[in-house]
Amino acid sequence: MSTAKSSPLDSLYDVMQGNETDVGGGEGNEGTYGSITQAGMAQVLQCMKERAGFGSDSILVDIGSGLGRPLMHGFYEGMAKGYGLECDAVKCEKAVKFCKRVVSEACSKGLLDRRYCALRTRLVFWHVDIEQLTGLPDEATHAYSFWEGIPDPAKCKIGELFTQSQTLKAIAVVGRSLGRDPAQRMADTFGFGRLTLLGKFGASMAGSGRSMTAYVFSK
Repeated sequence: MSTAKSSPLDSLYDVMQGNETDVGGGEGNEGTYGSITQAGMAQVLQCMKERAGFGSDSILVDIGSGLGRPLMHGFYEGMAKGYGLECDAVKCEKAVKFCKRVVSEACSKGLLDRRYCALRTRLVFWHVDIEQLTGLPDEATHAYSFWEGIPDPAKCKIGELFTQSQTLKAIAVVGRSLGRDPAQRMADTFGFGRLTLLGKFGASMAGSGRSMTAYVFSK
């Protein structure tokens, strides 16, 4: 009886899982901890690639980044650089260790391009209170947020800063349903201005399997 052969992306997620355990898990002192499955994140990035120009010169900012799993997946897809914005100091400290270990192991196994070994030039974490931010990274081209559990005032700040950004083209958010007209809800409730919905699909949380919805929008 044959067994399915794992892909390089499967192997990268195995590396991430092992290193998450080694750094003591993704929990911290503030906010919620959660990430979507490999399949869900792959859909998000594929939609961005096909419809929002995500590619080798793209710079992804993950708002509420936790350990930085989506940023590691972004490296697998060949993006240029990543930023992780996180309000919890414990999660930030864990994320730095986690990403260093993942990149080192993944590069040694041929799962990531070796250019990512110079991680200081490729990945930056900010320990920040989202509501106090005055701007998003001024070179970021795409944004992602697992924002279930992020308070509405912080979501409104994300909307304000995304709208003000001169470089950001698209944002993906994962959480509960935004209703019949997601783009209008983002504008009316969270201040995102005029958006175009590029994609909407179900996404499950890793571990619990809880169902969420992922939305990808462009300006």
